[in-house]
Amino acid sequence: MVESYDNSQLADIARDYYLSKLPITQISQKYNLSRYLIAKALEEAEASGVVHISIKSSVKRNNQLETNLRNLFGLKQAFVLKDRDTTSHDNEQIVDFAAHQIQNYSKAANEIGLTWGTTVLDTIVHFDEIKRPDLSFVQLAGMSLRTDTPHANYSLIQRAAEKFEAKSYVLHAWC
Repeated sequence: MVESYDNSQLADIARDYYLSKLPITQISQKYNLSRYLIAKALEEAEASGVVHISIKSSVKRNNQLETNLRNLFGLKQAFVLKDRDTTSHDNEQIVDFAAHQIQNYSKAANEIGLTWGTTVLDTIVHFDEIKRPDLSFVQLAGMSLRTDTPHANYSLIQRAAEKFEAKSYVLHAWC
C-alpha cells in the first residue's frame, strides 16, 4: 500500500515524475507498481508535504497608487500589489513578493530589523537559503507571547538568520 511508503520513497517517485518528467508508465515499471499506486503515491507525497506545488505568476502592481503614496509621504519606495482571485492567493503573493524584496535589499545590508507576526513568519519561510555570515537580524519590537505553538521560544529572527547562515540579536527593553 502507498500509505506504508516513507517520505524518502515518496520523494523518489515524485522526483521521477515532477523533475525528471518520466511518464507514469515508466515510473510504474521502475518501481514495479501499478500506475494506480504511482498516482496514489504522488497524491500522498503532496498531502504529506513531501511535495509542494506552487504556481508563480507575475505580480501585478498598482503603479499609480505607488507613486501617490511615495509623493504624499516622501517615501523612497512603495509597493502596492493588485488583488488576486482569492484571499489565499493575495496572501501568497504578498509574502512571496516581500521575501524577494527583502532578499534583494539584504545584498547591501549588514543588519535587518524584524518584528513578529504571522505575515513575517510566512515571509521568512519564503526566503531562499543564502550564506551571509556577515549579516545580522535584530528583533525590533516585542516577541510573541503565544506558548501554544511548537516553536514558541524560537524567535522569528532566529529562523530568518538560519536562512542566511547569519547572526540574530534581540533588543531587550523594559518599561
